[in-house]
Parts: sequence; structure tokens; C-alpha cells
Amino acid sequence: MKQSKKILTATAFAALLTPSFAFANLYGVKGTMRNVENAIEEVIKQSEFLYEQTGGTPMPQAFDTLKSGDNPYIDKLIIDTDYKVLFKFASSKKQTLTDDQAAVPVTSALLGKEIILVPMHNAGDAKISSWECLTNADRNVRIFAGSRGTKELTASFIRRNTTNPYLSMCIYANINLPM
Repeated sequence: MKQSKKILTATAFAALLTPSFAFANLYGVKGTMRNVENAIEEVIKQSEFLYEQTGGTPMPQAFDTLKSGDNPYIDKLIIDTDYKVLFKFASSKKQTLTDDQAAVPVTSALLGKEIILVPMHNAGDAKISSWECLTNADRNVRIFAGSRGTKELTASFIRRNTTNPYLSMCIYANINLPM
């Protein structure tokens, strides 16, 4: 009885400590994601509209949807010629130009990371039927000391930190996305 009580106490203690250090490098991810989700969703809608208007014919050039200074969390937000949405988080924490605004809190786990949203459709479809999400956000993120990190082509940590339907199925791919 004493032995099982000691095991339970040790397990409960470990469970209390785990969140404090295991996810330390992932603090702020939910907040950062909330600040980019609407922009990504709007660009997906634009991509779908362009696809429908052109009948899925590749565009002559990529379309940069981000105006300079639009969103300090985002470095790039592009609709590629094949209607993919290419997204890159800010590469470094940016300071705002006015005194009444604070520094942009892009969490370290997402600085410079990329997401690509790939439209899915059958040949000849008039509409995009769904989207696939790939990201390199999990690269170099270790949850536990000594861990190897996220296994490639498995669920990204972005999934559990977003409510956005397009990003909630992101898969980690250890690649540099076309930017």
C-alpha cells in the first residue's frame, strides 16, 4: 500500500512539473496563431475565388497579398501560381514605430517558420474541395530534453494551438517551402 502511494505521489508530482518545462519553448504559440489565423483564412478565400474565376488555369505570376506593414507577425503571405497559399511568420521580433505600441510578440517557436496550404481538387473541378496543410514549424523544437522532436509527416504542434479549420490539420514536413 505504501509503495503504490509513493508511486502515485511521484506520478502526480511529475505531472505537475511536466507542463512547466516540457512546453517552455512553445509558450505564446496560441496567441501568435490567433494573430495570423484571420489573414490566412482571408487569403484562402481569395485563392478559392481566383481558382473559380480562372477555371483552375495556372496564374501567370504569384500574388503577394501582404502590403508592407500590414501584419507585423507575417513576413510573407502569397497566393502562388497554382493557388497554393505560402505563409511565413516574421523572421525576427519587430519593434513598432510608435511609442504607444509594444514589440510584436511572435513566439520563438514560430519565428521564421513557414506554412503551405495546398488546394485539393480533381482534374476539371470548378472549385477547390479541400486544403492540405504542411509546415516546417516543428523543425528544431524539442519538447523534452534529449528528445528527437516531432517525427516527420506527423501532426504538427500547430494543430493543438489553433482553432482555424485550415491549420488544424497541419503536418510537419522538414523542408524549406517555396518562397
